[in-house]
Amino acid sequence: MDPTGERYIPETMEGRIKVDHLNRYYFAANIADLSSKTILDIASGSGYGSYIISEHAEHVYGVDISQEAIEYSQEHYNKTNLTFIQGDACKIPLKDRTIDMVISFETIEHTDAQETMISEIKRVLKPDGFLIISSPNKKTYSDEPNYHNPFHKKELYTNELVELLHREFKSVILFEQNYHIGSTIYPAQNIECCAPSIVLRENHRIIHPPMYDIAIAYDEYPRLTIPAVTSYLEDSGQISISEAELSSLLQKERQSLKDKSISWKLGNAILFPFKKIIKTKK
Repeated sequence: MDPTGERYIPETMEGRIKVDHLNRYYFAANIADLSSKTILDIASGSGYGSYIISEHAEHVYGVDISQEAIEYSQEHYNKTNLTFIQGDACKIPLKDRTIDMVISFETIEHTDAQETMISEIKRVLKPDGFLIISSPNKKTYSDEPNYHNPFHKKELYTNELVELLHREFKSVILFEQNYHIGSTIYPAQNIECCAPSIVLRENHRIIHPPMYDIAIAYDEYPRLTIPAVTSYLEDSGQISISEAELSSLLQKERQSLKDKSISWKLGNAILFPFKKIIKTKK
């Protein structure tokens, strides 16, 4: 498959795209006991995420609109409890009420028929099933950097994502994701299982605004295990850390950047006369 940047391909991609994508799937894999559950990964792409989930679940269906992606997935991730099917997120090729959890990462922005897609997800979910979905935050992903992704048809602001989900689901738990010492996911609101992360805010100012919104939507509350902060470090893999630990890491990062800045200024001051000489000679 061609590496467009929209699908993560483990064999060819490193850096932030890797840690952001992997962090979401490992977050989903550990959010609940999936050992007896049937999972749908809609828009499964190269299949790596479906494979991660299959290590924890009874059975996983990876559905993608691209036949090329399905063939790639079948070739690279062949397991007895993993099935890849070509299909549209707005017309899912599965029966009603057969799925315990639906995963939809970075999919909703690729369709204009967003209500239809969420309705289809609700159709295949069991009454006590739930959806975990991510979407680029339009404000920080596109508006602020003045960026346009040609592959995206309709991006959503946080409130639009929540409103969309509430049309089909009674409850929505919201999370935020951005890059802090690796890819970090943290609650955006007070929820029963843990407190919101406060270390990413100073004097009520958000230090690292979320690049992506992640939401869990359901009618009947599923038994979830949600850590306060979940980070994926490129060297260490995914770890669950406390707010205090993340605060310490962020403090070290700021000090490191500060030290680099001081070193750069000193080095520039020392080299400045030589730069002038070289420029004069030219």
